[in-house]
Amino acid sequence: MVNNRKREKTSRSSSDKTAQTLLKSTEFLNLLKSAITEAVSAVLEGFKVDLHKSIMEMNTKMRDLEELVAFQQKRLESVEATMKEVKEKKEDPAEIKERHRSIVAIGVPESTCSSMFERSAADINAVHELFKCVDATSPPITVYRLGRQREDGKPRLLKIVLSSTFAQRDVLKKAHKLKSFRTTDGRPIFLRPSMSREELVQYHDNRRKNYANKSLATNANATPLQIRKDTPTNIFTDPKN
Repeated sequence: MVNNRKREKTSRSSSDKTAQTLLKSTEFLNLLKSAITEAVSAVLEGFKVDLHKSIMEMNTKMRDLEELVAFQQKRLESVEATMKEVKEKKEDPAEIKERHRSIVAIGVPESTCSSMFERSAADINAVHELFKCVDATSPPITVYRLGRQREDGKPRLLKIVLSSTFAQRDVLKKAHKLKSFRTTDGRPIFLRPSMSREELVQYHDNRRKNYANKSLATNANATPLQIRKDTPTNIFTDPKN
């Protein structure tokens, strides 16, 4: 038993010396470093492959989402165009007919009388004076203010309905004669055709462009406008005039 213990002790001592010798060996250290490097490289390569795969999958999903968004955008544009066409088709023919024979006066003083009848009578008298100034060939059929009374005291637009489209165009053709006409407060009065919301959008857009360019007159006495097909229809919420 004593001999066995001596042999075990001798064996352990020999193993320790061998291990120390290996640790001091440059060749062994190089082999160990190489093995560790290869193991780490293998792990990193696996991560790299997995990461690349994940990125490719994400790119595929992004492309699918972009295609879906583009498709939905086209569908939305198609629906909006269809709704616009339906809305235009549903427009009241009587309203269109009235608009084509109506004009709008801008800047006509508004009566402050408490009686609605007196205010209406004052508007009718004011229109008669305007028509005398432009030498109109037809009297107005109906005269009324548009919208609610303004808090700033400025007069509301005055809509004038005539007997025919010819009468409307005749008054607009002679509207330039109002250049010398002045109200009691000295302000000028302008006339323009009655317009739909789409026409109003382009009308105001053209006036802004003309004002910016200073190349065209901004007088509101104008002939009916030609409307672009791509003009938006949901900008104004006020009544059509």
